[in-house]
Amino acid sequence: MLTVGLLPFFAIYLSLEQTVDSFAEDEDSGHKILVFSVFQWMAYLVLTVELSIVTTYVLLCYEDYRWWWNSFMIGSSPGLYFTFFAIPLSIHFNSLALFLACSFIGLSVGLVGGSVACLCSF
Repeated sequence: MLTVGLLPFFAIYLSLEQTVDSFAEDEDSGHKILVFSVFQWMAYLVLTVELSIVTTYVLLCYEDYRWWWNSFMIGSSPGLYFTFFAIPLSIHFNSLALFLACSFIGLSVGLVGGSVACLCSF
C-alpha cells in the first residue's frame, strides 16, 4: 500500500523544485508562486483521491472489507516519503531545524492526505 504514495510524492517534489527554481530566478514572483502552489496542492489532492478510490475498489473486489486503514495509508504515505526525503537533505545542510521543519510538513501532508483519502473512499 505504501508504494501507491510514490506518485503523489513526486508531484509534491516536482512542485517544490519548480518553486525553489522560480525563487532563484525572479524575486518578484511571489504571487505567481502562491497561485502555482495552490494549483499543485489541488492536483495532489485529486491524485490522492483517485488513487484511494481505485485501490479501495480493488480491495473490495477481493472481498477485503478492512479497507479503512489501507485508504488512510495510501493518502498519508507521501508524508512519510517527504519525511524520509528530509533525512539526507538535513544531513547535507547539517541542520536539525531543517529536519524538524520538513518532518512537520511531512506529518501535515500525511494527515491531510490520509484524511481526504479515507473520507473520499466512503
